[in-house]
Amino acid sequence: MQTLISSPSTNQATSLDFYKRLNFYTLSEYPAIISDGKFLIEINTDKYARTGIKIINKSWENEINYLSERYPSFPIKDGYLIRDNNGVWIYLIESKELEITFNTHQSRSYLGNFMGISVETTSFEHSISFWNTLGFVQVSGAAEQGWIVLANSDGFAVSLMLPLSCPHTFTNPSMTFFNNGKNLENISKIRQSNIPIKEEITAFNPQGIADNIIIQDPGGYNIFVFND
Repeated sequence: MQTLISSPSTNQATSLDFYKRLNFYTLSEYPAIISDGKFLIEINTDKYARTGIKIINKSWENEINYLSERYPSFPIKDGYLIRDNNGVWIYLIESKELEITFNTHQSRSYLGNFMGISVETTSFEHSISFWNTLGFVQVSGAAEQGWIVLANSDGFAVSLMLPLSCPHTFTNPSMTFFNNGKNLENISKIRQSNIPIKEEITAFNPQGIADNIIIQDPGGYNIFVFND
């Protein structure tokens, strides 16, 4: 199993330039796959593409038979497109060539430590059932705490939280990066790269410094760059 962020793009060069300025590197151009050394992003130039994730597996037959009775699914080339109860699109691709090979190392991007995607859910019960079917299991958090993190065998995480939990600009899904209190250095590099800041967050800093920010890629994917 292999999991990728899938970011739509009306202009591949623009999207690649955005991530190149954030110190990602290109693994392939057709299809456009980039990495920071820890995870993969597909730049999807299909005019029907939407923000979501792509999961590659040998077969999704059993999972799609179960889920399609509960959620709308659509056949696509080499697999299926399905939407969870919160509007997150998942591209389920069937392929025997599971691995997109890349040299894994400490994140080199200016975004920092990738923690997966964040999703606002209307129901922990429905969301957990949905993602469990796709091979995700709970690794931290609890419903009583208002957040739950699920991860699959590829190490890709989905963080679930209830509505009205996040008082910032948010889209379902949003990429999340946590930098353990060292975020100002990352933010400085992002600014120097001339990446537009969508939202500067000062609420957590006693000096009123923007030590958490939100940016957005050309495909509309929100990117949270937070201390923790």
